[in-house]
Amino acid sequence: MYGFSSETWKSFQPVCALLLGITPNATIIVTTIMLLVKARQVVQGNLRWQGIITVLLTASVYCFSFILFSIYHIIEPIMKENLPERDPFHTYFLRVAWIFLSFNIIANFFIYILAVDSFKGFLLSKLRRITPEFAKITPSQGNCGCFT
Repeated sequence: MYGFSSETWKSFQPVCALLLGITPNATIIVTTIMLLVKARQVVQGNLRWQGIITVLLTASVYCFSFILFSIYHIIEPIMKENLPERDPFHTYFLRVAWIFLSFNIIANFFIYILAVDSFKGFLLSKLRRITPEFAKITPSQGNCGCFT
């Protein structure tokens, strides 16, 4: 398999991984804080918690899911020199990191169902067309109505 053999690249790779791993998370955190501060200034006391919860949960899940992938790419060049190629770090930690990235995609759907009433109503309207059991549920019942 092709690998970068230059000593300059080997020393630059952890720095590059650190920048590419931290920059997205820092951007998400800073823009989330700026958005929440701006929303509070615009609304002045009559803040809609639905939007705040959606933004906070989405940003938190993204940062949480991306952190293991970032750690892998920061530590991988260092570990490559000290461990054999087929060690558990390279095999299992990378798989877990990819699973956590997938968790971000899957979690967004559930965050919107829990936090956004209009999305919940939209899904129920589509499900009513498919299944007659969902016709008994109103959007105000939310998730609890599905299990009764």
